[in-house]
Amino acid sequence: LEITAESFMDRLDNGFLLCQLAETLQEKFRQRMQSNSTTERIPDKKIPCRQSAPSGSFFARDNTANFLAWCRKVGVGETCLFESEDLVLHKQPREVCLCLLELGRIASRYNVEPPGLIKLEKEIEQEEKAPLPPPSPVSPAQPLPPSPSSSPTPSPSPSPTPTKVSSSKKSTGKLLDDAVRHIADDPPCRCPHKFCVERQSQGRYRVGEKMLFIRV
Repeated sequence: LEITAESFMDRLDNGFLLCQLAETLQEKFRQRMQSNSTTERIPDKKIPCRQSAPSGSFFARDNTANFLAWCRKVGVGETCLFESEDLVLHKQPREVCLCLLELGRIASRYNVEPPGLIKLEKEIEQEEKAPLPPPSPVSPAQPLPPSPSSSPTPSPSPSPTPTKVSSSKKSTGKLLDDAVRHIADDPPCRCPHKFCVERQSQGRYRVGEKMLFIRV
């Protein structure tokens, strides 16, 4: 099954695929609990749904309502749920995505492969729990490379013509460093005090005494 950003709402708006997703996850939850011999209770009933429900119809709303009822039973909070019409009438794609992401977080507790964004959240949580390395005023850890405009002009000397590298070939890490350096050199605020920005690792920067995680 292939769903793109453009076809996302069109493919889901009759609620049938969401009900199928719920039944698939429900079975995986059950298998995981049996292997761990846990007593946690999860829904174990077939989710009523109509595959042929036309988009925008009452049956599409009914399918979606059944999916949302299942989400409540597995622990998705009310703040992460959406209204049936948000999906059926394409009113709130963002709310639909947030609900599915929260469902992905719950599924990951049962060792179900989560979406890439949830994996990234877990990586950031692990990095935030890691002890903060002390700043070194003598030799800062991997400082950001200076911008070309701030570098001193080298004295002219004969040298071979460097090979031109297109910007499209820059690595993601290099692009991220460039963006962070640009903000550090020309911050959007006009504060009198500028913080020192140090690169700790890819996507991890120390700004003053705080550690920030930045992703592209």
